Amino acid sequence: MLFRLIIVALAGLLLLAGCAQTPPQSEYKVKFAVVAVTNDLSNRAEVEDKVSATLQEHDFDALASHTLVGGNFRLQDPSFRQQLLDQDVATVLALRPIEVGPDSSIKSIGDYVPDSTYMVVEDFVEGYRGDDFTTSGIVEIGGFTLTRTKTTKIWHGVVWLDGEVENREAGIAQMSELILTNIQKWRTQLRATVGLPPYE
Repeated sequence: MLFRLIIVALAGLLLLAGCAQTPPQSEYKVKFAVVAVTNDLSNRAEVEDKVSATLQEHDFDALASHTLVGGNFRLQDPSFRQQLLDQDVATVLALRPIEVGPDSSIKSIGDYVPDSTYMVVEDFVEGYRGDDFTTSGIVEIGGFTLTRTKTTKIWHGVVWLDGEVENREAGIAQMSELILTNIQKWRTQLRATVGLPPYE
């Protein structure tokens, strides 16, 4: 099974784990909420719990947002920002499903992202799969920072699964591992963007 992530923009702070040098790791960690953007509260909890648990296993201070903010909301809602900020969470990893299921196509990304973004995705897929755009699921990923007055997108990507998955749980688990792998890959650049020491 192959998994792919295109990181479209890196413009700030997202998912920065601890540094093994002094000061202690905890002083270099950023607390962030994992948010599954869906109106299905059961699905939201399932995805958030799995992704945050996977990241926690690798020293990321990730929290499932449903444990902090209940009910339905929009990322831009002032009340959502306020509730997270009141709990010292000012960074969000948002996961929005674009298409899920055996009939999904990577081309559906084009309905949700700018043309320039889709061209990057299309060139990437054609480079290793030719004209085969089939997938078991696609998720848009966004990194956001929060203040009392606004929500700002600082990072953007899309993830898809190559091939079939055994079931929903397996798909979520594999997506979680994919997110982890790619965040780790970009960790040094992300830390450098905000002036933090490299992860060693």
